[in-house]
Amino acid sequence: MFTLKTHHHLFAGEAHSPSDLGEQPWTPACFDFILTVVASLVALMSEMLVGALEPAVQQLGLTQVFVGVILVALVGNASSPNIPRP
Repeated sequence: MFTLKTHHHLFAGEAHSPSDLGEQPWTPACFDFILTVVASLVALMSEMLVGALEPAVQQLGLTQVFVGVILVALVGNASSPNIPRP
């Protein structure tokens, strides 16, 4: 926080717009459509994940807390790319 306050000029980005890159800004209708499609896909994938985990959880006798806190977090992060953080 100290550095952000004392050296704010180092972190200030240049102002730009989508037209600087030759792109057209999205319309609100486009945002709504993409948000709806992505939310539907996330819901579908969540249902598939739960459907795949239920038989294994019952057979192994795992608790719902363990599955919700540990397994779902591991499965969700398994597909994310390994990006080094600064």
